[in-house]
Amino acid sequence: HNPWGRHNCHHNEDVGVCCTGDRLRGRIRGRRTAAWWRRYHYNQRRPRLHISTRYSTYTPPRGTSAAQMLARFNASPRRRGYCHKAVASLRWVANHLRGHMGCGGSNRNIAYKFTASFYSPANARWRFRIGSDFGRGGMVILDNAIVANGLGRGHWWAYRWSNTRQVMVTPYRTLRAGRHSIVFIGFEGCCDGASAMQYQVAGRGGWKTLNVHYLRRDAMSTHYRRRWTRPTSRGQCTGPFRGTTTTMCCGRTSVHAWRRYFTHGMYVNVNARQCGFVGRPYYFSSARGLGGHWIFTGPGSQYLGSAHGFRVYLRMPRWGFPNRIRNRYQLEWCGVGRVRRARRVRRGTCCGVEAAAGWRPYGRNAYRDINLAACGFTSVPRIITSMSGNGGQYAVRGVNQLYSQTRRSFRVYLYRTSAANAVRRQYKLSWCANGFVSGARAGANYPCNGARVLNAGRTTKNNGRMCCGRQTGRWIRYSTHSVYININTGRCRFARTPTYISTLQGNSGNWMTTGGSTVYHARRNSFRVYVKGDTASEPPSLGPVTGGPSAGAASFDSAMN
Repeated sequence: HNPWGRHNCHHNEDVGVCCTGDRLRGRIRGRRTAAWWRRYHYNQRRPRLHISTRYSTYTPPRGTSAAQMLARFNASPRRRGYCHKAVASLRWVANHLRGHMGCGGSNRNIAYKFTASFYSPANARWRFRIGSDFGRGGMVILDNAIVANGLGRGHWWAYRWSNTRQVMVTPYRTLRAGRHSIVFIGFEGCCDGASAMQYQVAGRGGWKTLNVHYLRRDAMSTHYRRRWTRPTSRGQCTGPFRGTTTTMCCGRTSVHAWRRYFTHGMYVNVNARQCGFVGRPYYFSSARGLGGHWIFTGPGSQYLGSAHGFRVYLRMPRWGFPNRIRNRYQLEWCGVGRVRRARRVRRGTCCGVEAAAGWRPYGRNAYRDINLAACGFTSVPRIITSMSGNGGQYAVRGVNQLYSQTRRSFRVYLYRTSAANAVRRQYKLSWCANGFVSGARAGANYPCNGARVLNAGRTTKNNGRMCCGRQTGRWIRYSTHSVYININTGRCRFARTPTYISTLQGNSGNWMTTGGSTVYHARRNSFRVYVKGDTASEPPSLGPVTGGPSAGAASFDSAMN
């Protein structure tokens, strides 16, 4: 090498190195394979969403710059009831909301900062919009530049995107290939209405919720996007079903779709035409929201089921319908049925059963958190639930009501059932979730050709199969206000006792019953369902009823492989 101060490649370096020793033979370990590069690009383009709130009484004047807004937010004090957390979606977030939707704190004097860090392909044209409750004003900052300015006036969108005077919309911006950051920042005095953020990429469909799943799809190139949806060597990707023309289709209704039904009820019509079912499918449903719906009855009972959809009635106190939008009441549903031709699976199905020891006290009631991390969902999935036990579960409310849903977990409360009683009676919650699955968490057959089955949060198999049925027969009286029916699952030919999910369908009165989603005496080829009617109404119908009460069973097991 040249001495210090001399060089010969015009880079002005003054370092020389001499290497001595034996030459290594063979391949150097640690070669970067194609799988390594897939993981690298996946992590490099992974979006990150955060919500941050602080205490503030500041009202920004007109002409405030982006740097001044961020400096004012950073100077605001951190107090109890305000937080900073990572989230999977920037939809319906507020400081007073709990779980993944907020900090569970105050609804007054709040400084907000919603941040999304995302990857953009080359020359993609993006625009954003936010429906907010920024009573003291706010703005949208993209890559440190103001793209929408709402200072000098308050913003309250009233949960309507059509309210164009209150919704801040940015113009299209052409972004270079690489990572970008958008910040929605604002200040609020009272009373902390929920905010929602959306984005749109030119040429890639309409407005989408600003969440991890959609941002990841628009960031990935065609080569890396949804690799698990490609056909297998046999040319099929049909999910957890024996027949290639049987499919599972799930959805979620809008909070504005509910209609009043007298003083103590409301109903929603579910449109399943996009599923393309042929004949009457098997429907399953559950309710989700921010609070209060654990005391409702009827979310797991369907009316007027057909290939085009069904209806669900909820019975509730008088305050239920007026608070349907504030509490974000929605119906999650799944249908299993035949379609005209085989479809490639786009979503994964993950099911599990939880141990009875996980119930926690909530006053005189009980709750438990269900871990979905092993399923590998990239966004909040659609979830249906059921419960088994040794006695009394047919009278329990809350089995079909979901709380604090994220892509990694959800919560269920049991009304007027203590945690000690739930453990003593061995109440085990069964659930199935359907959603988009991360390519990094996919298995040998999951989600393309099988369901992932969990036991207490741990994966037991990736090749689970689904068998559904409907039984309409003679109900047997059990007491003055209750009946039961035995369900025969012998045609499914399970090798061992599977996980059962049951639901109740009928023409009248089943919205005032409990027990349709609870399972008794589960065995390999049968189980039993008890249904309890309201003591102030007629008991459930007895005897054969044409098109009347029926029970469907969604069971997962590998015996049908």
